[in-house]
Formats: sequence, C-alpha cells, structure tokens
Amino acid sequence: MVQKKILIVEDEFIIADVLKNTLENAGYFVCGIAATVKDTLDLIKKYKPNLILLDIYLKGSLTGIDLANRLNFQLEVEDIRLDVNQAVPFGLILNEAITNSIKYAFPDSRAGLIKIILREAKEYESLLVIADNGVGLPLNFNIDALIHWA
Repeated sequence: MVQKKILIVEDEFIIADVLKNTLENAGYFVCGIAATVKDTLDLIKKYKPNLILLDIYLKGSLTGIDLANRLNFQLEVEDIRLDVNQAVPFGLILNEAITNSIKYAFPDSRAGLIKIILREAKEYESLLVIADNGVGLPLNFNIDALIHWA
C-alpha cells in the first residue's frame, strides 16, 4: 500500500515541528513543511500531497485562506442509500477523478471549480457527474489514437 503524503503549512516552527513529530509517530509520512503560500505551492507541485494541514494565518501578503480559495467544490449530492458493494466503487471513482482534476486541470496553482453531482437516475440506477473548469485536453488530442475501438 502506498503511504499517503501530508504537507504541513505552518509559519510557527515549533508548532510545525510538533505536528510533524506527532504525525510521524502515528505512522504518517510528512512530505514537507511550508511557511508561506509560495513555499506551499512549490511543495504541492513537487510532492503532490494527499492531505494539506493548513494554517490560515501565514506571514506575508497571502494567507492560508487565499490558498484554500484556490479550488472550490460545488456539490449537488442527493441522499442516496448505497450498500458497500456500491459505495466502494463510487468512492474509488470520486477519489481518482478529483485527484486527477487537482493535479492536471489546474496547473501552476491556477484557481478553479470542481463540480460533483450524484443523484438517483432511475430505480436501481445512479448518476455521478464529476466536472471541472480546468485547462481541458490539448487541441490536438485524439481519443482514437489511444483507444482501439472494436
């Protein structure tokens, strides 16, 4: 199993060090500590962390709030009952799609929106939509070159 990477964003060294030691003693991998928004963006690009522990009050002109506002999520999720055989695939698909949106749709720390819709389409059928307003596919993208249709 691949260990998840945690990035700590905290401008008070003692607090950041205590957090790092606590997480590592609990078995987590801390990929870095950043004290500014610029350092944070550099470490996000370098390590692509799975989780960011973010202090909202940072030194400098940009704060943790500015960083957190970089990506917005719009959720339109109905109350749907799923058993474990349905919930696990939904979770895996959501995790993969959202991670790919964050990594590839918003390069160079660009701001954006990720929209998630989940609703019942018909009896025994659900509709899941995951969309973003990121950079999109290159103009010369050709799906036929990647997939051999039967």
